Amino acid sequence: MSARAWSRIGWAAFVAALALETSASPVKNPRREVDNQIVNLSPLLHWWTNHAGVRPLTAWVHVTGNIVGTNTYGWIVDASVEASHRPGQDETAGGGGGQKRIVLSHPPLQDRAAFEGTAAQLKSLEDQRTQANALETQANNYIHPGGGNAVRPHFALKTLDLREAKAVQQQAAAQVRELDKQIKDLKASMAASWANAQHYEVDCFALDTGRDQNRLPLYEHGAAWQ
Repeated sequence: MSARAWSRIGWAAFVAALALETSASPVKNPRREVDNQIVNLSPLLHWWTNHAGVRPLTAWVHVTGNIVGTNTYGWIVDASVEASHRPGQDETAGGGGGQKRIVLSHPPLQDRAAFEGTAAQLKSLEDQRTQANALETQANNYIHPGGGNAVRPHFALKTLDLREAKAVQQQAAAQVRELDKQIKDLKASMAASWANAQHYEVDCFALDTGRDQNRLPLYEHGAAWQ
């Protein structure tokens, strides 16, 4: 799809929707379903934005890390985990924080899908920019051939006159500028939503269940509830 084909209105709507659905991590999905119960994490997410007062919902901890596998429960994550504080909890069952491999049950699949979709969109824009830049360079070389008596090469499978070549060069340059803006905006949106724009990383709040699954501490993200 060319830059001109990408509607300005459609692009603005996309960015606005993305900002609503994927606000700055890990402040996402305030309502979760856990064991058929709806849990409201809004107090925790509000506290996280300013860290003012006593931290609520201390059994829900901040988890970040890379997905290294999957099983029937969810994702296996090499994670950095915030320590939880549950009354009477056995620290050996996962309550202690730090670096460790965990199982994240009911992981944020929608968040990962949103990241991958946005990353694909970014790649498409960057590919379009590469093509537009090559076209601009080709037109510019046709307009300004090397050497005083050089013969102008065939351009775009046919010989163009200078007026046509200049029009192509201007259009391609305008397309590059527009694509640069779209790429910049999309990268800013990704940076606001995910910690790593190169590949998906887990960055969420999860319930420390205090249980193990195949000798790995089990954390529950809960199904996102709209």
